[in-house]
Amino acid sequence: MGGQFQRVFPAHSDLAHALDAMNVIKLNDLARKINQREELIEALKDQTVEKANAAVCEALLQGQDLIAAKSQVKHGDWEDWLKCHCPAISLRTAQVYMRLAENPERMEDLGKYQSLRAAIALLQANTESKDAGTSQPKSWPVFQEGMGKAWKFVEYVKRHPLGQWPSETLEALREDLEPVAAELWPDRWGRGTA
Repeated sequence: MGGQFQRVFPAHSDLAHALDAMNVIKLNDLARKINQREELIEALKDQTVEKANAAVCEALLQGQDLIAAKSQVKHGDWEDWLKCHCPAISLRTAQVYMRLAENPERMEDLGKYQSLRAAIALLQANTESKDAGTSQPKSWPVFQEGMGKAWKFVEYVKRHPLGQWPSETLEALREDLEPVAAELWPDRWGRGTA
């Protein structure tokens, strides 16, 4: 009878080993889940930083357009013009965007920051020291405006994959982008840069 009892109920050490093995399996499963989730968290953090950088870039472009509009509106009519023509933008928000755009010399520094709030804080001291009445609207460096537009295009293509576009549109896009691609990757295109 003792042998039968041992087959149904394993000896204490066998039970302990079985429980240890089950714990190892559970721990390994938890470790796998934790590692997978951490990869997801890191990917989401990267996406968040990319989106924040895109938001800063768009805010800077918006500020430049607002500065251009304000320079063309009759003196004293700016706030009314903004309320009438751009109702989604408050005066305060417009001022923040314009403050960002008035500092193109700080563009390289802005790349270090991951939010619009951080970019504004960086520029706050610089813009407060300037006399607003004497500062002239500054134009964007050409490369920065081009990068902003290229970024918007890349984001658009991510949302609307090229495989969904009509073939005629893709052919026109290829023709338009070929000179740019040849300049960016001369080794692949067998040409030197212009």
